[in-house]
Amino acid sequence: MLIGEWSQQPGSKVLDLLSIVIENLFEYARSKGYGYRRFLELLISCRYHMLSNYFSLLCSDGKFAYLLQRLVDILARSSDTLNLMSREVLELSLRGYKPFLIDCLGLAEVYEIYRIVSSVCGNISVVVKVYVNSRALTEKFTSKYHVSSMSELARALGASLYQKSTDSYIHGELGKLQRLDNMLSRAEAGLAPVIRSVANDVISFGKAFIFSDHGYDTFCTSQGECYLEHGPQSILAKIASLIVIDCVKP
Repeated sequence: MLIGEWSQQPGSKVLDLLSIVIENLFEYARSKGYGYRRFLELLISCRYHMLSNYFSLLCSDGKFAYLLQRLVDILARSSDTLNLMSREVLELSLRGYKPFLIDCLGLAEVYEIYRIVSSVCGNISVVVKVYVNSRALTEKFTSKYHVSSMSELARALGASLYQKSTDSYIHGELGKLQRLDNMLSRAEAGLAPVIRSVANDVISFGKAFIFSDHGYDTFCTSQGECYLEHGPQSILAKIASLIVIDCVKP
């Protein structure tokens, strides 16, 4: 199938394509032993490897760069699939899965959850599905559930809500233009512990799912300075992830 044809496929076909690419990317990164920081470093540097030699040298994994570009290409041509997501979220809730709701869950954080759950429960115990929030805004996401806020949605579903700890940190500490190495250190110190706590929480429930309204994207200069944000022009921020866990610990 040609890349240009993806935008013409029904929503479920786009979902399948995105989920396959994500699984390939995550399994490849896991096979290479990449941790959270290295994954985030590759995610950023491979998005900007043509901008400067600094990013080109950091983006040292050609296969990772190829899979990431495939993901970006599909997202750039995909229409909104939040209706499909809301349907599956409600179905999982009715089937007894414990919901965890996170305001802003980036690709690196999804990978870290996938990596931890896979290491404890096996990779067949975790499935990552990628839906598209075409404007990468919370309001568009919550409108699909006929609520006005993330907290209202969490109450309606009985979900554990992680709101200020992720979105606020991205808008605050990581939303300022800074050297990439400084950003990576701040993400490792501020975001990674929260995400690892979420992963351990869902493992303890055994049967759970994590879902998010959108992700974030990175914007960098040729001087090696970057910041994070989300909005209609942020391609990777369009990712609204759904992580389904069926964990039977050995």
